[in-house]
Amino acid sequence: MFGRKARLTKAAFNADVLTTFGKLTQEAIDKIDGQHDLLVNELVEQYGWEEAVAQRRSVGIGVSRAEDKQS
Repeated sequence: MFGRKARLTKAAFNADVLTTFGKLTQEAIDKIDGQHDLLVNELVEQYGWEEAVAQRRSVGIGVSRAEDKQS
């Protein structure tokens, strides 16, 4: 169904979210489901940040780890 690259990218994204944003629960991570826009919404909700702040702080989440796993 999903390609290897997509699975690695999603796994890296979820791992980075869990380690970077401690207030987010596993339930929130499941709800976000690897989607950056949903992560931003959750950060606004959980941390009380402006959307622009959440966007800036979440840039690059999961990207470097997915690239490392493919090498």
